[in-house]
Amino acid sequence: MADKTLIVELDESSVKCAVVNSASEVPDAVIARGLALDATVAIKETLAELGELGHDEFTYVMAALGPGLTSYRVVDLPFDDMRKAEEVLPFELTDKLPWPIEEMAIGAHPLCEDKTLAVSISKRRLSELIETLADSGADPDWIGVSSPIKKLLVQNGSVPDDGMRTDFIDSQSVVSTIGDRLCFVKDYKDENGLMLALAALEKLYKGPAKRLITPEVSRRLADKGTLDLLGGDAGVLEDFKDSESGIVALIKQLKRGLKGTINFRKGEFANTREKQSLISGIKRTAAIAAVLVVLWGVFIGVRAYATSERTEAIDTYLKAAYANLFPGEKVVDPLYQLEIKLKEVRERKAAIGGAVSVLEVLNGIAKSRSSAPEVTIYSLAYNESAIVAKGEASSFESAEGFKAAIEANRLFSNVKLTDVTSSSEGGVTFAITCSAQGGGA
Repeated sequence: MADKTLIVELDESSVKCAVVNSASEVPDAVIARGLALDATVAIKETLAELGELGHDEFTYVMAALGPGLTSYRVVDLPFDDMRKAEEVLPFELTDKLPWPIEEMAIGAHPLCEDKTLAVSISKRRLSELIETLADSGADPDWIGVSSPIKKLLVQNGSVPDDGMRTDFIDSQSVVSTIGDRLCFVKDYKDENGLMLALAALEKLYKGPAKRLITPEVSRRLADKGTLDLLGGDAGVLEDFKDSESGIVALIKQLKRGLKGTINFRKGEFANTREKQSLISGIKRTAAIAAVLVVLWGVFIGVRAYATSERTEAIDTYLKAAYANLFPGEKVVDPLYQLEIKLKEVRERKAAIGGAVSVLEVLNGIAKSRSSAPEVTIYSLAYNESAIVAKGEASSFESAEGFKAAIEANRLFSNVKLTDVTSSSEGGVTFAITCSAQGGGA
């Protein structure tokens, strides 16, 4: 029997699992799931479905972080040696990332013209993702990023030697190469994000380019009458399955070997089963606390304006999430029980922020949001050094108003409004970073 590799690609909203054997570049099976609120459940369900198809044992597990889970920066750094680049990057990225540099895991990939692609993810988030995969039965031997690897889809087996840039655009990423060299990578969420990505690309690399787009991108832009925004004629890759572009690229990279790829499964995140079991209890407690914060943050965002029908749907959703977090417990009022659990965490001095508890932070954010009714918070992350709240607002001015309300609360300091992006439904999405310092009003 040929050796089997399990490939798991995660992004903000979905998980895709594929099985490929050592004798083929065509996957034996590909299954996708929406993540909803519990990634572990989604991954377990996907693996169970693969098991029903006879794929339940693997010799190697690859996990790739898709769009939305990592941050990309292009820096002027003339290194082809990735190890040297990763040693220097922390100095180059200081004050350019939303978290303190010592709390970030950073990978490097050489680009054209003496540039380097820096890929970063918070160590806390990376640790949670690794544990989620391990708890789901897919403990990864390699964990990297999928978008840069899509350069193999641009080359498609042959390397053009005319010096012209080639851009590959699918529904999530813009990936560019010159010859066999990667020169640009940018993920995007909507049409506005695509235009910003292309503008950033043109700013870095002038001159003519050949553009290849997937049928899905062609259809979306044609429906909106904006296909001409790509500039000139764009070649459509007929019969290309957009939803599997990351998986296809990962299989191509696997067959060519993983040397030279970004791999976060090293150093403190190396795959050491013994170390993992030693600290799993501590990490699980932290992960539960983090999920509780996100659950509560979601409810803050919808509580004020939800209809009775939507509120009932939210309660059902919370009950299911609570049951997954605390199996065996009877769920009567998930919101109240959630509050009790958070109080227990605080009383055991396991609140994430030390002197400033989770509940204080949640209360402070809720008070700030009450003075900005046109703002919805859908994600809230908090550790010892920073708070990141992500949400939607009716306008840039509303997001600014929410920032001002947070600044007015003495509990918070170093408040910054970042990542403001126009949404397809109107309004904007945004992120606010700040620190908790105690003494809130």
